[in-house]
Amino acid sequence: MSNRGASHRSGEDRISSLPDHLLCQILSNLPTKNAVTTSILSTRWRNIWLSTPILDIDINDVTTFVTFASRFLDFSKDSCLHKLKLSFGREDVDMCTIKLWIEDAFKRKIQHLEVDSRVDEMIDMQPLTFYLSETLVSLRLHFVLLHRFVFVSLPYLKVMHLEDNIYNDGNTLENLISSCPVLEDLTVVRSVDETTVKVLRVRSQSLNSLKLVLDSSKCWYNDDSNDWEVIIDAPRLGYLSLKDDQSVSFLISNLGSSAKVDINVSFNVSDIWEVEDWF
Repeated sequence: MSNRGASHRSGEDRISSLPDHLLCQILSNLPTKNAVTTSILSTRWRNIWLSTPILDIDINDVTTFVTFASRFLDFSKDSCLHKLKLSFGREDVDMCTIKLWIEDAFKRKIQHLEVDSRVDEMIDMQPLTFYLSETLVSLRLHFVLLHRFVFVSLPYLKVMHLEDNIYNDGNTLENLISSCPVLEDLTVVRSVDETTVKVLRVRSQSLNSLKLVLDSSKCWYNDDSNDWEVIIDAPRLGYLSLKDDQSVSFLISNLGSSAKVDINVSFNVSDIWEVEDWF
C-alpha cells in the first residue's frame, strides 16, 4: 500500500511505459487532431500518433494539412490503415494530392473510407485499387466522380452511403451495387440535375437496409420528363426508406412481408384525368 502511494506521489507516468501498440490503440480512440497534440508530451510520444491506424481530418489550413497528412502516410507505408476520413470545403485544396492519399490508403488495405467534399471541383475516384479492394468494409462518399469499370469486386463491403455523386454512365451505380455480394446497408442520395442517373436500379441478394432520397426542392434544375424510375429487387430487405418527389415509376419486387417500409413520395398529377372523365 505504501509503495503504491509513493508511486502516486512521485507522479510516475505509467501510461508512457505501455508498449507502442497499446498507446496506438488508445490514440486511435481520439480525434486525430487530439492524438497529434500528444507528440509534444515527451520524446517517447513524438511519433506514436504516426502509427495509429486511423486518420480523420477536416481540412482548414491547407499548408498544415498537406504537411501533416503526407508525414502520416509516409511514416510507415507497410502498415495497414484501418480508417481514412477526409472532409474539406476549401477551393484551394489540391485534388491530385488527395487522390494520391486515397490510392495509398487502398494499398495499405484500408477498411473504412469516408470522403466528404464540399467544393466545386469533384474528386475523381479513378484508381483501380478502389474498385478491386479486398479489404473495404464501409464506404461513404459525398460529391465524388465514380467510373464504370468492366470488372468491379468489393467482396467485403457491407455499408455504402453515396450522396450527390456523379456516375460515369447510367450503369455505373447499378454495377457498383451488384458487385458487393455481402452489402447490408445502402444509402443513395441524389439531386435532380442533368447529370443524375434517371433510372435507379437496386438489385441485391444480401441487402438488409435501403434508403433512397431524390429531392428536387433544393435544385435549380427542372426536368418534367417521365424517364425517372426506381427499380428495387432485394428479397432480404428488412427496412426500406424512400423519399422521392421526382420519379414517376416505382417497381419494388420480392419485398418480404415483415419488412418495415417508410415511403414519402409525391407525383405530378396535373395531367391525370378527373375520375368522371372515365364515365
